[in-house]
Amino acid sequence: VLASRTKIYIILEFITGGELFDKI
Repeated sequence: VLASRTKIYIILEFITGGELFDKI
């Protein structure tokens, strides 16, 4: 599950251009 979440976060970061992690 953790690995799956990691992949999701990586995909989200790629789509948003890293803006998601900047907010966090």
